Amino acid sequence: MRSVRSLPVFQATLLSLLALIVAPCAFAAKLVTVEQLSQIIVSSQKETDAEVAKGLSGLQLTERLSDEKLAALEAELPGTESRQTLVILADQAVFLPLPAREIPDRPAPTIQQQEEIIGKSADYVLTALRHMPNLFARMDTTGYQYSPAGKQFQTPTTGRVTAYEPMHVVGRSTVTVLYRHGKEVIEKGGRERDRADSPGAFMTTYGEFGPIFSVIYGDLPKGKLAWGHWVQGQNGLDAVFHFEVPKRASHYLIGFCCIYGRPYRGFSAYHGELEIDPSDGTILRVTVVATVERAPLNQWGIMVKYGPVELGGRKYYCPVRSVAVFRTPMPGPIARFPAHDATMPSMYLSSGRFVPMETQVNDSVFEDYHLFRAKVQIMPDKKNFLVKPKRSRAAHGSSGSKDRP
Repeated sequence: MRSVRSLPVFQATLLSLLALIVAPCAFAAKLVTVEQLSQIIVSSQKETDAEVAKGLSGLQLTERLSDEKLAALEAELPGTESRQTLVILADQAVFLPLPAREIPDRPAPTIQQQEEIIGKSADYVLTALRHMPNLFARMDTTGYQYSPAGKQFQTPTTGRVTAYEPMHVVGRSTVTVLYRHGKEVIEKGGRERDRADSPGAFMTTYGEFGPIFSVIYGDLPKGKLAWGHWVQGQNGLDAVFHFEVPKRASHYLIGFCCIYGRPYRGFSAYHGELEIDPSDGTILRVTVVATVERAPLNQWGIMVKYGPVELGGRKYYCPVRSVAVFRTPMPGPIARFPAHDATMPSMYLSSGRFVPMETQVNDSVFEDYHLFRAKVQIMPDKKNFLVKPKRSRAAHGSSGSKDRP
């Protein structure tokens, strides 16, 4: 297989949790397939928007919703509340496999063909990073947290018993992301800040514009890469590969605040998928899920989808959507916790007890792409100004337009 050792390795903070909003995930959800979900939505046509949303909030998918299926189901729903609940449901399943019936029944490519596809994608990564122009885009992010209804927990700090709600919106953010000379910058309120160090009201991500590829392809020579399956793309069949990188070879840097009041930052083992256009190696979708050994962190992952964007008369593949998911056991002793249920996302402790999982989801959309060009305003030298004649007092016309930036 073609070597990818020549690819540059960036120690980029792909995910950075700088202000964790915790929420236990201990709701005994009903597990459903995509087909069962479709049937539920069809059978709820006579219900109100709020009723449908409440019903969907009690479900948990066992398969991933494709973009096409998600759009089709959204069109069947009665209102914004139920549509938002469906998106939340789909976001939590972004790392799951597609339904088997949606995977084309085509033979796997030969080893030589697989090597050619990976070789094209490695060339694409080098080319894409080298020729990506300076640009900026609007990033709209909605943050959700999971707080099960009908359950009560005693907080370890205050001892107060707190009731939680189902998954709900905890924040929205709109910022301008600038990609200049391979570096991602956030612009908000007239100020610029490196995305890797940018604090936020909830979970933030970094690396979607290129560094995420450099990390993966730089680590692959010491990891594992295997054929997955074909998937139906916009222009034909796309190739899906699975990869896995051990901690000793990883340059996937994660950081967040906090574990029992202490910030954490370190490299992590990770695994995921690459969806590749076999004709030219363009990467259309990537998932990265960290395998964090240090307790109590459990799951940390990001999915990025790429699409064509025209800039300056040329087509580039840029991020169009990303979903980041963070799950960790609820820290501290839990005085009141319901009986164990197999459908609850949970984690057993060494003592044999188990705790609910805190879950946070960010759904980001990248839109309104533009080339970044510096604005230059040439001002004449005041010394060379011609002396203007004095105006007659009878003249009431405009004295001229002011210079505008």
